[in-house]
Formats: sequence, C-alpha cells, structure tokens
Amino acid sequence: MRYHPSVLVKEVVESLRPRAGGIYADCTCGSAGHAIALLEACPGARVVGIERDKDMAATARQRVLDLQIPSDRFALVEGSYRHLRSLLRDLAIAQLDGSLFDLGASALHFISSGRGFSFRSPDEFLDMRYDVSQGATAADLLAEMSEVDLERLFRDCADERWARRIARRIVEERARAPIRTAGQLASLIERAIPRKAWPPETHPATRCFMALRIRVNREFEEIEAGIPQAIDLLKPGGRIAIITFHSGEDRIVKRLLREAAGQGEGNFITGRRPAPRIKILTRKPLTPTEDEIARTAGARSAKLRVAEKLGPAA
Repeated sequence: MRYHPSVLVKEVVESLRPRAGGIYADCTCGSAGHAIALLEACPGARVVGIERDKDMAATARQRVLDLQIPSDRFALVEGSYRHLRSLLRDLAIAQLDGSLFDLGASALHFISSGRGFSFRSPDEFLDMRYDVSQGATAADLLAEMSEVDLERLFRDCADERWARRIARRIVEERARAPIRTAGQLASLIERAIPRKAWPPETHPATRCFMALRIRVNREFEEIEAGIPQAIDLLKPGGRIAIITFHSGEDRIVKRLLREAAGQGEGNFITGRRPAPRIKILTRKPLTPTEDEIARTAGARSAKLRVAEKLGPAA
C-alpha cells in the first residue's frame, strides 16, 4: 500500500496531548499518518478521521486495519470538514478534546492520483478534484473562466507575478483547442513566462497548478467554514492544531485564530472586540527540523499553529 509520511507528526502529538477518553478529530485524514500517531501516543484516545477523497479514505481504512487498531478507537467519515459539526453529530459527538487540520493536497495526489494535479504527469486529464463526484474540473474552469477571473485567481491564490500574461495566453490557446491535460497547461505557462524569469528551484507552472487546485476544491472556503466550527466544538482546554503549506492559506488561518482570540478588528459600530475564545500558543509557527525536511518532500514550507480553547464548553 502506498502512503506518504505526514509532516510535523511529533509536534502535532505534543501539541494536542492526547489523553485516555479524549476524542480528537483529524479533519484532513489523508492516509491517516497523524491519526495513527495520536492513537499510538495514547492507547485510550479516540480519533475521528474526515476525508473528502474516497481513494485516500480507502487507504486510511486499510492502513488502520493492518495495524489492528480497534474500531471503537477510530472512525473514518467520508466528507468535507466544512460540515464538521453535522458529521460529528451523526456520530453522537458533541465536543472534542482536539482537532487537527493538515491543509492542502496530499503528496499522493501528485504521485499517483491520475487526476492532473502535477505538471510532472503531462498526459493526465486536468481534473484536480478531491471528490470526483462533485463540482467542475480544472479543465472546465480553464474553458469557462474569463481572462480577468483567471488573472485574479493566479494572482490572489498563488501570488503569481505573471498572472496577466498567463491568463491572456490561456484565453488565446483555448480559442484554438481545449486545454485538457497537465502537459498542455504546463507548456502554455512555460511559454507565457519569460525564460529568464523562471524560478530557479521550481517549475514555472507550480503556482498556477496550485491556484487551480485551490479553486477547484474551494479550499479557502473550506478553511473559512471548518476552522470556526472546530473551535466551537472544543472543550475548555482542548486544542486545535493547523498545518499550512503556503502563504494564502496561512493568512486565512492566522486571521481566523486572531479573531477567535479576540485580536480582530472589532465591531464596525462599537469598535469592541469579541471576548477571546482561544489562546494562541504559537507566537511563531512551529516548523520542521532540517532532518525532517531532508527526509520528507514538501515539508520545507510547512507551518504549524496551535491554540487552546478558553471559557465555557461550546
């Protein structure tokens, strides 16, 4: 069975402090790396894994089964964490002792999903959906979005300096033939960016592929909807741990945590800030060690932010 090592596992376990009788939600379960670490750290803890991708969910189930973890300690739910409260309600869970979000795509999506997540798989169809039963594909968006909206997508979601040129080239190319494969899109982006301006360490299409994936899966909207629910569901003293991998999602996470900690801009009319519901425990995010970066592809950009619930139960 193929799975990819999870990042910052030691730091996640130390931050969430699993205890006997505690219930923890791994809201982005993937292949269950973090969930298994939490279960092994405390034999009396329970974990609910939530996963949108049916293939990833199947991998997680098999991996937990192979480790002979009892079914009363681990439950896997197929769905989006934007529906966290209702998913847990279906399991008769009203409160949590901890929640984890490991945001973005899994390395397995790039390596073996067959859905066009990576420019390194040029013949794959540009699908990019985590849940292939719902929503438009990346190819659909490339065919339908206006030049202005494509430019905004690449600029706002991925900080792409050449967003305007790339958007214009997409519109020109699709007028001649549909853009259907990862190779077509990567080649188009290569031609749109001056050769001397290519990033020295990454493929020039990296940012645009990321932006399309984010838009296809509504990742920013998912974060906005899911994290406040997770905070609401925490018991006093419960903790939330969130791993981000790029500036766009990290900006949203920082803002949501600051607002929940009573550090937001406050009410427009009164100027008053809401009472804090959490205490942010990581003044600066935790990051992987150099050893982990050397061992795990993609770990270099990971940042872990942790907060603890204050006050009365949700």
